Amino acid sequence: MSAKQYDIGIIGNICSVDINTATSLSKLGAKVLVFRKWNDKDLSAADTYSQNGSSEFDVYTSKGSLDFFVKACSCRILFSFTGAVLGPLKKVYPLRFLPMFPPIVNISTGSDITELLGERSLKGFLYRIHLRFSTLNWLVEYPHGLKNILKYKIPNVYFMPFPAFRLPEKKLPLPESNDKIIFFHPSHLDWRVSDPDENRNSSKGNDRFIKAFIRAVKNGLDAECILLYRGPDRDLALKMVEDSGIKERFIWKQALTRDELFDAFLKCHVVVDQFDVGGLGGIAVEAMASGRPVMTYIEENCSRLQYGGDIPPVINCWSEEEIYRQINNCIADDFLGKKAQESHLWVNRQHRPHIVYDKILFYVALLTGKRIKDYGWLKNAYSQKKHHAIKEKTT
Repeated sequence: MSAKQYDIGIIGNICSVDINTATSLSKLGAKVLVFRKWNDKDLSAADTYSQNGSSEFDVYTSKGSLDFFVKACSCRILFSFTGAVLGPLKKVYPLRFLPMFPPIVNISTGSDITELLGERSLKGFLYRIHLRFSTLNWLVEYPHGLKNILKYKIPNVYFMPFPAFRLPEKKLPLPESNDKIIFFHPSHLDWRVSDPDENRNSSKGNDRFIKAFIRAVKNGLDAECILLYRGPDRDLALKMVEDSGIKERFIWKQALTRDELFDAFLKCHVVVDQFDVGGLGGIAVEAMASGRPVMTYIEENCSRLQYGGDIPPVINCWSEEEIYRQINNCIADDFLGKKAQESHLWVNRQHRPHIVYDKILFYVALLTGKRIKDYGWLKNAYSQKKHHAIKEKTT
Protein backbone atom coordinates (compact mmCIF):
# COMPACT_ATOMS: atom_id res chain seq x y z
CA MET A 1 0.00 0.00 0.00
CA SER A 2 1.25 3.50 -0.88
CA ALA A 3 2.77 5.76 1.75
CA LYS A 4 1.07 9.04 2.64
CA GLN A 5 2.40 11.01 -0.31
CA TYR A 6 -0.29 13.73 -0.19
CA ASP A 7 -1.74 15.84 2.60
CA ILE A 8 -5.18 16.16 1.00
CA GLY A 9 -7.07 14.29 -1.72
CA ILE A 10 -10.03 16.03 -3.37
CA ILE A 11 -12.90 14.41 -5.28
CA GLY A 12 -16.01 16.04 -6.75
CA ASN A 13 -16.00 18.12 -9.91
CA ILE A 14 -18.81 20.67 -9.54
CA CYS A 15 -18.06 23.81 -11.55
CA SER A 16 -14.32 23.06 -11.13
CA VAL A 17 -14.60 23.41 -7.35
CA ASP A 18 -12.00 20.65 -6.95
CA ILE A 19 -9.45 22.56 -9.05
CA ASN A 20 -10.15 25.87 -7.29
CA THR A 21 -9.91 24.23 -3.87
CA ALA A 22 -6.67 22.47 -4.78
CA THR A 23 -5.17 25.74 -6.00
CA SER A 24 -6.02 27.57 -2.78
CA LEU A 25 -4.81 24.77 -0.49
CA SER A 26 -1.59 24.36 -2.45
CA LYS A 27 -0.81 28.04 -2.04
CA LEU A 28 -1.17 27.58 1.72
CA GLY A 29 1.45 24.82 1.71
CA ALA A 30 -0.60 21.61 1.40
CA LYS A 31 0.39 18.84 -1.02
CA VAL A 32 -2.84 18.08 -2.90
CA LEU A 33 -4.09 15.37 -5.23
CA VAL A 34 -7.26 15.87 -7.33
CA PHE A 35 -9.17 12.77 -8.43
CA ARG A 36 -10.90 12.77 -11.82
CA LYS A 37 -12.65 9.96 -13.72
CA TRP A 38 -11.08 8.65 -16.91
CA ASN A 39 -14.16 9.75 -18.90
CA ASP A 40 -14.52 13.15 -17.22
CA LYS A 41 -15.58 15.73 -19.82
CA ASP A 42 -13.54 18.39 -18.04
CA LEU A 43 -10.43 16.24 -17.71
CA SER A 44 -8.43 18.24 -20.23
CA ALA A 45 -8.89 21.38 -18.15
CA ALA A 46 -7.69 19.53 -15.07
CA ASP A 47 -4.67 18.19 -16.93
CA THR A 48 -3.41 21.70 -17.63
CA TYR A 49 -2.69 21.97 -13.91
CA SER A 50 -0.74 18.73 -13.81
CA GLN A 51 1.80 18.59 -16.63
CA ASN A 52 5.34 17.36 -16.08
CA GLY A 53 4.98 17.53 -12.31
CA SER A 54 5.47 21.30 -12.37
CA SER A 55 1.98 22.26 -11.17
CA GLU A 56 0.94 23.29 -7.68
CA PHE A 57 -0.93 20.00 -7.26
CA ASP A 58 -1.37 16.64 -8.99
CA VAL A 59 -4.34 15.18 -10.87
CA TYR A 60 -5.00 11.45 -10.89
CA THR A 61 -7.30 9.72 -13.37
CA SER A 62 -9.05 6.93 -11.49
CA LYS A 63 -9.65 3.78 -13.55
CA GLY A 64 -11.89 1.85 -11.18
CA SER A 65 -12.91 1.25 -7.59
CA LEU A 66 -9.85 -0.66 -6.44
CA ASP A 67 -7.52 1.70 -8.27
CA PHE A 68 -9.18 4.65 -6.54
CA PHE A 69 -8.97 2.95 -3.15
CA VAL A 70 -5.23 2.29 -3.49
CA LYS A 71 -4.46 5.84 -4.61
CA ALA A 72 -6.70 7.38 -1.96
CA CYS A 73 -4.66 5.59 0.67
CA SER A 74 -1.70 7.78 -0.35
CA CYS A 75 -3.60 10.81 1.06
CA ARG A 76 -3.77 11.77 4.72
CA ILE A 77 -7.37 13.00 4.34
CA LEU A 78 -10.04 13.12 1.62
CA PHE A 79 -12.30 16.10 0.79
CA SER A 80 -15.45 14.77 -0.89
CA PHE A 81 -17.89 17.25 -2.46
CA THR A 82 -21.55 16.20 -2.40
CA GLY A 83 -20.75 12.57 -1.58
CA ALA A 84 -18.60 12.18 -4.71
CA VAL A 85 -16.39 9.60 -2.99
CA LEU A 86 -19.33 7.16 -3.02
CA GLY A 87 -19.04 6.77 -6.80
CA PRO A 88 -15.61 5.15 -7.08
CA LEU A 89 -16.02 3.35 -3.75
CA LYS A 90 -19.37 1.73 -4.54
CA LYS A 91 -17.90 -1.69 -5.41
CA VAL A 92 -15.42 -1.77 -2.51
CA TYR A 93 -17.19 0.38 0.09
CA PRO A 94 -16.37 -1.83 3.12
CA LEU A 95 -12.67 -1.20 2.43
CA ARG A 96 -13.08 2.42 3.53
CA PHE A 97 -13.23 1.17 7.14
CA LEU A 98 -9.71 -0.28 6.93
CA PRO A 99 -7.22 1.72 9.03
CA MET A 100 -5.06 2.72 6.04
CA PHE A 101 -7.96 4.51 4.32
CA PRO A 102 -7.95 8.26 5.07
CA PRO A 103 -10.63 10.09 7.07
CA ILE A 104 -13.30 11.77 4.94
CA VAL A 105 -14.42 15.40 5.12
CA ASN A 106 -17.83 15.45 3.44
CA ILE A 107 -18.59 18.88 1.94
CA SER A 108 -22.24 19.60 1.17
CA THR A 109 -23.20 21.95 -1.66
CA GLY A 110 -26.98 22.24 -1.30
CA SER A 111 -29.56 19.76 -2.58
CA ASP A 112 -27.57 16.79 -1.30
CA ILE A 113 -28.28 17.90 2.26
CA THR A 114 -31.73 19.50 1.71
CA GLU A 115 -33.18 16.73 -0.49
CA LEU A 116 -31.07 13.59 -0.89
CA LEU A 117 -30.43 13.23 2.84
CA GLY A 118 -34.18 13.01 3.47
CA GLU A 119 -35.07 10.75 0.55
CA ARG A 120 -36.79 7.42 1.29
CA SER A 121 -34.66 5.59 -1.24
CA LEU A 122 -31.59 3.36 -1.32
CA LYS A 123 -29.53 6.31 -2.51
CA GLY A 124 -30.78 8.46 0.36
CA PHE A 125 -30.13 5.68 2.87
CA LEU A 126 -26.57 5.20 1.63
CA TYR A 127 -25.92 8.93 1.81
CA ARG A 128 -27.13 9.02 5.42
CA ILE A 129 -24.78 6.15 6.24
CA HIS A 130 -21.96 7.99 4.49
CA LEU A 131 -22.50 11.13 6.59
CA ARG A 132 -22.71 9.16 9.81
CA PHE A 133 -19.29 7.64 9.13
CA SER A 134 -17.62 10.78 7.75
CA THR A 135 -15.05 12.20 10.12
CA LEU A 136 -16.26 15.76 9.50
CA ASN A 137 -19.40 17.04 7.77
CA TRP A 138 -18.93 20.57 6.43
CA LEU A 139 -22.56 21.45 5.75
CA VAL A 140 -24.67 24.37 4.57
CA GLU A 141 -27.06 26.12 6.94
CA TYR A 142 -30.17 25.96 4.73
CA PRO A 143 -33.42 25.46 6.69
CA HIS A 144 -34.35 22.11 5.12
CA GLY A 145 -30.75 20.97 5.51
CA LEU A 146 -30.93 21.70 9.25
CA LYS A 147 -34.25 19.84 9.43
CA ASN A 148 -32.62 16.72 7.93
CA ILE A 149 -29.48 17.03 10.05
CA LEU A 150 -31.57 17.09 13.21
CA LYS A 151 -34.00 14.41 12.05
CA TYR A 152 -31.27 11.90 11.23
CA LYS A 153 -28.90 13.02 14.01
CA ILE A 154 -25.96 13.56 11.67
CA PRO A 155 -22.78 13.74 13.77
CA ASN A 156 -19.58 15.76 13.37
CA VAL A 157 -21.37 18.73 11.77
CA TYR A 158 -19.44 21.92 11.11
CA PHE A 159 -20.76 25.15 9.59
CA MET A 160 -18.28 27.37 7.79
CA PRO A 161 -18.53 29.75 4.82
CA PHE A 162 -17.49 28.31 1.48
CA PRO A 163 -14.78 30.25 -0.37
CA ALA A 164 -15.54 32.68 -3.19
CA PHE A 165 -12.79 31.90 -5.67
CA ARG A 166 -13.22 34.96 -7.86
CA LEU A 167 -12.75 38.06 -5.75
CA PRO A 168 -12.01 41.43 -7.38
CA GLU A 169 -9.56 43.45 -5.30
CA LYS A 170 -11.95 46.40 -5.13
CA LYS A 171 -15.66 46.98 -5.50
CA LEU A 172 -16.51 47.50 -9.16
CA PRO A 173 -18.70 50.56 -9.86
CA LEU A 174 -22.38 50.19 -10.64
CA PRO A 175 -23.23 50.88 -14.30
CA GLU A 176 -24.62 54.23 -15.42
CA SER A 177 -28.07 53.86 -16.98
CA ASN A 178 -29.92 57.22 -16.78
CA ASP A 179 -31.78 56.20 -13.60
CA LYS A 180 -33.04 52.93 -15.11
CA ILE A 181 -32.40 50.02 -12.70
CA ILE A 182 -31.22 46.80 -14.30
CA PHE A 183 -32.10 43.58 -12.44
CA PHE A 184 -30.25 40.39 -13.41
CA HIS A 185 -31.96 37.14 -12.40
CA PRO A 186 -29.69 34.22 -13.44
CA SER A 187 -31.19 31.50 -11.21
CA HIS A 188 -32.97 28.46 -12.66
CA LEU A 189 -36.66 29.24 -13.23
CA ASP A 190 -38.32 26.82 -10.85
CA TRP A 191 -41.35 27.16 -8.60
CA ARG A 192 -42.33 23.48 -8.40
CA VAL A 193 -45.00 23.41 -11.12
CA SER A 194 -43.27 21.39 -13.83
CA ASP A 195 -41.36 19.35 -11.24
CA PRO A 196 -43.64 19.13 -8.18
CA ASP A 197 -41.94 16.27 -6.32
CA GLU A 198 -42.80 16.66 -2.62
CA ASN A 199 -39.20 15.91 -1.61
CA ARG A 200 -37.83 18.87 -3.56
CA ASN A 201 -36.50 21.75 -1.48
CA SER A 202 -34.32 23.43 -4.11
CA SER A 203 -36.96 25.44 -5.98
CA LYS A 204 -36.24 29.14 -6.47
CA GLY A 205 -39.60 30.91 -6.06
CA ASN A 206 -38.95 33.04 -9.17
CA ASP A 207 -42.68 33.49 -9.87
CA ARG A 208 -42.97 35.73 -6.81
CA PHE A 209 -40.16 37.96 -8.07
CA ILE A 210 -41.50 38.15 -11.65
CA LYS A 211 -44.98 39.09 -10.42
CA ALA A 212 -43.57 41.70 -8.03
CA PHE A 213 -41.34 43.16 -10.75
CA ILE A 214 -44.29 43.45 -13.15
CA ARG A 215 -46.31 45.27 -10.47
CA ALA A 216 -43.46 47.66 -9.72
CA VAL A 217 -42.93 48.58 -13.38
CA LYS A 218 -46.66 49.06 -13.99
CA ASN A 219 -46.69 51.40 -10.99
CA GLY A 220 -43.97 53.57 -12.46
CA LEU A 221 -40.59 51.96 -11.73
CA ASP A 222 -38.11 52.50 -14.58
CA ALA A 223 -36.41 49.11 -14.71
CA GLU A 224 -35.39 46.17 -16.88
CA CYS A 225 -34.96 42.52 -15.92
CA ILE A 226 -32.57 40.06 -17.54
CA LEU A 227 -33.66 36.41 -17.25
CA LEU A 228 -31.89 33.21 -18.27
CA TYR A 229 -34.02 30.74 -20.19
CA ARG A 230 -33.30 27.72 -18.03
CA GLY A 231 -34.94 25.64 -15.33
CA PRO A 232 -38.03 23.38 -15.29
CA ASP A 233 -40.50 26.30 -15.24
CA ARG A 234 -38.79 28.40 -17.94
CA ASP A 235 -41.75 28.12 -20.34
CA LEU A 236 -44.16 29.18 -17.61
CA ALA A 237 -41.93 32.17 -16.92
CA LEU A 238 -41.86 33.01 -20.62
CA LYS A 239 -45.67 32.94 -20.77
CA MET A 240 -45.92 35.08 -17.62
CA VAL A 241 -43.71 37.68 -19.27
CA GLU A 242 -45.57 37.50 -22.59
CA ASP A 243 -48.90 38.04 -20.82
CA SER A 244 -47.62 40.84 -18.57
CA GLY A 245 -48.19 43.72 -20.98
CA ILE A 246 -44.61 44.91 -20.38
CA LYS A 247 -42.64 42.14 -22.08
CA GLU A 248 -40.29 44.77 -23.55
CA ARG A 249 -38.93 45.29 -20.00
CA PHE A 250 -37.60 41.71 -19.96
CA ILE A 251 -34.47 40.56 -21.77
CA TRP A 252 -34.00 36.82 -22.29
CA LYS A 253 -30.61 35.13 -22.54
CA GLN A 254 -29.54 31.53 -22.94
CA ALA A 255 -27.25 29.78 -20.45
CA LEU A 256 -24.02 31.69 -19.83
CA THR A 257 -20.44 30.56 -19.40
CA ARG A 258 -18.77 31.44 -16.14
CA ASP A 259 -16.97 34.42 -17.70
CA GLU A 260 -20.20 35.61 -19.32
CA LEU A 261 -21.98 35.34 -15.95
CA PHE A 262 -19.42 37.61 -14.27
CA ASP A 263 -19.62 40.04 -17.17
CA ALA A 264 -23.41 40.16 -16.72
CA PHE A 265 -22.94 40.95 -13.01
CA LEU A 266 -21.01 44.07 -13.96
CA LYS A 267 -23.70 45.31 -16.35
CA CYS A 268 -26.52 45.27 -13.78
CA HIS A 269 -27.44 47.13 -10.60
CA VAL A 270 -29.03 44.25 -8.67
CA VAL A 271 -28.51 40.49 -8.89
CA VAL A 272 -31.64 38.54 -8.00
CA ASP A 273 -31.11 35.02 -6.68
CA GLN A 274 -33.58 32.63 -5.00
CA PHE A 275 -36.51 32.95 -2.61
CA ASP A 276 -37.23 29.40 -1.39
CA VAL A 277 -33.92 27.91 -0.21
CA GLY A 278 -33.31 30.26 2.73
CA GLY A 279 -29.54 30.66 2.48
CA LEU A 280 -26.83 32.04 0.24
CA GLY A 281 -25.91 30.15 -2.91
CA GLY A 282 -22.81 30.47 -5.07
CA ILE A 283 -24.37 33.03 -7.41
CA ALA A 284 -25.21 35.35 -4.51
CA VAL A 285 -21.74 35.19 -2.97
CA GLU A 286 -19.93 35.75 -6.28
CA ALA A 287 -22.22 38.64 -7.20
CA MET A 288 -21.58 40.27 -3.82
CA ALA A 289 -17.85 39.77 -4.35
CA SER A 290 -18.18 41.86 -7.51
CA GLY A 291 -19.83 44.62 -5.50
CA ARG A 292 -23.38 43.92 -6.61
CA PRO A 293 -26.34 44.12 -4.23
CA VAL A 294 -28.16 40.78 -4.08
CA MET A 295 -31.90 40.35 -3.62
CA THR A 296 -32.64 36.96 -2.10
CA TYR A 297 -34.13 35.23 0.93
CA ILE A 298 -32.05 34.16 3.90
CA GLU A 299 -33.45 32.77 7.15
CA GLU A 300 -31.43 34.73 9.72
CA ASN A 301 -31.79 32.16 12.52
CA CYS A 302 -30.05 29.67 10.24
CA SER A 303 -27.53 32.17 8.92
CA ARG A 304 -26.24 32.90 12.44
CA LEU A 305 -25.06 29.29 12.74
CA GLN A 306 -22.53 30.03 10.02
CA TYR A 307 -21.85 33.76 10.29
CA GLY A 308 -22.56 34.56 13.93
CA GLY A 309 -23.63 38.19 14.20
CA ASP A 310 -22.20 39.12 10.80
CA ILE A 311 -25.42 38.48 8.84
CA PRO A 312 -25.11 38.76 5.02
CA PRO A 313 -26.09 42.31 3.94
CA VAL A 314 -28.50 41.14 1.24
CA ILE A 315 -31.78 42.73 0.18
CA ASN A 316 -33.72 40.15 2.16
CA CYS A 317 -37.28 39.23 1.18
CA TRP A 318 -39.50 36.15 0.81
CA SER A 319 -43.15 36.87 -0.03
CA GLU A 320 -44.31 38.61 -3.19
CA GLU A 321 -45.25 41.66 -1.13
CA GLU A 322 -41.85 41.80 0.56
CA ILE A 323 -40.12 41.45 -2.80
CA TYR A 324 -42.30 44.23 -4.25
CA ARG A 325 -41.34 46.59 -1.39
CA GLN A 326 -37.65 45.81 -1.74
CA ILE A 327 -37.73 46.36 -5.52
CA ASN A 328 -39.15 49.84 -4.89
CA ASN A 329 -36.55 50.50 -2.17
CA CYS A 330 -33.88 50.24 -4.86
CA ILE A 331 -34.70 53.75 -6.10
CA ALA A 332 -33.92 55.36 -2.71
CA ASP A 333 -30.90 57.66 -2.60
CA ASP A 334 -27.70 55.61 -2.47
CA PHE A 335 -29.56 52.49 -1.29
CA LEU A 336 -27.83 50.36 -3.93
CA GLY A 337 -24.48 52.09 -3.50
CA LYS A 338 -24.40 51.32 0.22
CA LYS A 339 -25.53 47.72 -0.33
CA ALA A 340 -22.83 47.27 -2.97
CA GLN A 341 -20.10 48.49 -0.62
CA GLU A 342 -21.39 46.44 2.32
CA SER A 343 -21.61 43.32 0.13
CA HIS A 344 -18.05 43.58 -1.17
CA LEU A 345 -16.58 44.13 2.30
CA TRP A 346 -18.66 41.33 3.83
CA VAL A 347 -17.62 38.71 1.27
CA ASN A 348 -13.98 39.59 1.82
CA ARG A 349 -14.47 39.11 5.58
CA GLN A 350 -16.32 35.82 5.34
CA HIS A 351 -15.57 34.07 2.03
CA ARG A 352 -12.01 34.95 1.00
CA PRO A 353 -10.37 31.57 0.23
CA HIS A 354 -7.28 31.91 2.40
CA ILE A 355 -9.43 32.85 5.40
CA VAL A 356 -11.71 29.85 4.92
CA TYR A 357 -8.92 27.35 4.26
CA ASP A 358 -6.78 28.64 7.10
CA LYS A 359 -9.63 27.38 9.30
CA ILE A 360 -10.04 24.04 7.57
CA LEU A 361 -6.29 23.37 7.70
CA PHE A 362 -6.52 23.39 11.48
CA TYR A 363 -9.01 20.52 11.26
CA VAL A 364 -6.73 18.75 8.81
CA ALA A 365 -4.02 18.94 11.46
CA LEU A 366 -6.44 17.74 14.15
CA LEU A 367 -7.63 14.74 12.12
CA THR A 368 -4.32 13.69 10.55
CA GLY A 369 -1.58 14.89 12.88
CA LYS A 370 0.05 16.77 9.98
CA ARG A 371 0.41 20.47 10.80
CA ILE A 372 0.64 22.62 7.67
CA LYS A 373 0.22 26.07 9.28
CA ASP A 374 2.32 27.63 12.04
CA TYR A 375 0.12 28.35 15.06
CA GLY A 376 2.80 30.15 17.02
CA TRP A 377 3.49 27.83 19.93
CA LEU A 378 7.12 27.35 18.87
CA LYS A 379 7.89 30.96 19.69
CA ASN A 380 9.73 31.14 23.00
CA ALA A 381 11.44 34.26 24.32
CA TYR A 382 12.75 32.33 27.32
CA SER A 383 14.46 29.28 25.88
CA GLN A 384 17.79 28.43 27.51
CA LYS A 385 19.56 28.34 24.15
CA LYS A 386 18.46 31.84 23.24
CA HIS A 387 19.19 33.14 26.75
CA HIS A 388 22.72 31.70 26.58
CA ALA A 389 23.36 33.33 23.19
CA ILE A 390 22.22 36.72 24.46
CA LYS A 391 24.45 36.39 27.54
CA GLU A 392 27.52 35.59 25.42
CA LYS A 393 26.86 38.57 23.17
CA THR A 394 26.59 41.01 26.11
CA THR A 395 29.82 39.76 27.69
